Amino acid sequence: MSNSNFLKIIVPIYICLILSSCTQKTKPPLPLSFDIATQKLAKDLLKKIEKNRTLDLYFSAKKIVMDDFSDEETGDTIKVGEEIEAVILKEAKNNFHQFSLSKMNSKNIVYADYIINGVISFEHIKNNRQGEKYYHIFASAIDRKTGNLVAKSSAWVLGRDLDFTPTKEYKDGAMLMSDNRHKSKVAIARGLSKTYTSNDYYKSIETNAILTEASSQYGKNKYRSAATLFSKVAERSDGQIMKTYAGLYQTHLKLGQTKKAEKAFGKLLEISINNKNLSIKFLFAVNSTNFIVNKTLKKRYLIWLRQVGKVFNTNQYCAEIIGHSSHTGEIKYNDKLSKQRAVAIQRQIKPYFKKIKKNTITIGKGFRENIKGLGTDDNRDAIDRRVEFKIIQCSTMI
Repeated sequence: MSNSNFLKIIVPIYICLILSSCTQKTKPPLPLSFDIATQKLAKDLLKKIEKNRTLDLYFSAKKIVMDDFSDEETGDTIKVGEEIEAVILKEAKNNFHQFSLSKMNSKNIVYADYIINGVISFEHIKNNRQGEKYYHIFASAIDRKTGNLVAKSSAWVLGRDLDFTPTKEYKDGAMLMSDNRHKSKVAIARGLSKTYTSNDYYKSIETNAILTEASSQYGKNKYRSAATLFSKVAERSDGQIMKTYAGLYQTHLKLGQTKKAEKAFGKLLEISINNKNLSIKFLFAVNSTNFIVNKTLKKRYLIWLRQVGKVFNTNQYCAEIIGHSSHTGEIKYNDKLSKQRAVAIQRQIKPYFKKIKKNTITIGKGFRENIKGLGTDDNRDAIDRRVEFKIIQCSTMI
């Protein structure tokens, strides 16, 4: 074979290998059972933290604090998140003795070397043609002092039986907590950047630590302690966020302090309106315009309706009232049902704001904007059967 012919054959192959254009497309990841997936994630994350330790940390205590693992879509802390945290804590205790790992609070954040946090999403696997959605867990660790990302890991989970029940604080909550602070936490959990010195979550990490501790106290029924911590956060310049006033609202209710609870809820509404969206959790029964059967929630809904009416009446806001449905049944039926839910909320606000029909538009989105999209018609996808408000310019109402 001549040199020229040899080159004609070998050069394209060489270029092909360099550019990886002749190799097969990357196969989509394989979802694993929850136990295997979380164990794998825990080991991978801790090994990466170990690998990225700076030299001085080899000769001193390596303190890691872990914030709550939350639902990426809603901002809620959930039961399965606590299970993931338990796996990571156990893995560190059993196999990474060089680390001291504990849940984040206002005391240990001061001495922490690294911060772990994570989120759980429900999404499609890229390049997976089956069209199924799976749970996707993300976890990361950042250097407390520098804000640099030192480790990240993720795992896909097979099955739909994960317990996405919100923990006590969020189960009692009035709104979705997916605000800018939560979105900045998601960015860290997903490891979307190499450094987070300008990230809202990182810049307010000490405030976030107090909030995590307050949530823990609330979950243990220590409402006075929780109220003290939430109030402490409210006094901080970076504490004027949804989670602070949601916590104050709930703890005041638990302590029987209704007026304080309504005041906190009003502040919560104010912050939400500034974000141009009121994602209040008015949840409905399946195939119905009636609220879910829960006497406690129904009583709270009256507070929420009254406060929404008050805010609209005082400020003359205009809004879209948007109804949603879970992912079962035909499209036309769900569009109609979700519209009826929006109209039902509009009607129930009218006693507190007479001009509600003039200042709002009712819209039915059916199941096109589901948060869960499971179609199980139970507590797991209750959030899909909701009504929310979107603030709009009154000029668009004409």
